[in-house]
Amino acid sequence: MTLRLAPGLPLAFLAGCSLAADVAGLPRSGLQPDGRFVLGEDVARLDCRGLRDRIESNFLIVKRAAARVTAEKTAPPPTLVALYERASGGIDGGSASARTMRVKGIEIRALDAEMKRKTCPETDVEARLREITGDAADHGVRPAGG
Repeated sequence: MTLRLAPGLPLAFLAGCSLAADVAGLPRSGLQPDGRFVLGEDVARLDCRGLRDRIESNFLIVKRAAARVTAEKTAPPPTLVALYERASGGIDGGSASARTMRVKGIEIRALDAEMKRKTCPETDVEARLREITGDAADHGVRPAGG
């Protein structure tokens, strides 16, 4: 006798586990509801060079997002949610790129804290973020803590 599972059952099980973790308040890697960024175990195992590479990769993402913010702010909102956020002054002003900048900025700061914890050579991530997001910041988009 072969036991067959419904095709969506494993996915539903994983979603249920994720929901249970959320309800229990257990942190998982990524942006937390309180604004902190929890690094995954894979990142915690990185050495100084690996952390530096991860930070540089995130800086590239922030740079691309910053270049798109102005266009998104002047274009009509693509969704009703974005329209509401823009009208109500939501944290990212209805801009997906502004959200990317904010979240990646938080992740960069978490990676930088991990580098300091491991006594890696320090860099001024705040200065780099200000340099990259300068024009976007003029449009009311500022990284968290900035």
